Amino acid sequence: MVAYAAHALEDERLGREVWDCLFTELYKTPEPQREVEYVTGIIQEKPGISTNTCAQWCLNVITSLELAGKYLPSEPLQVPVGKFLHWKG
Repeated sequence: MVAYAAHALEDERLGREVWDCLFTELYKTPEPQREVEYVTGIIQEKPGISTNTCAQWCLNVITSLELAGKYLPSEPLQVPVGKFLHWKG
């Protein structure tokens, strides 16, 4: 929704907020990685990250690239944006 608004309004502030929100998601690791025995052996798993969560995040990135790609920062986010850290979206 924010990516669409940034696109429709040509609003750079909203466009940057799209990427801040998406990149802050990468810093959200509530629990440490753990080893889990799987059919093919031991794997490393991050609790709280599901296939659905990853797929939804990727779809959001694809959509945001199309609608707000011109606002994508040239440098990666170094520090998570506080207002998005506790947001459950």
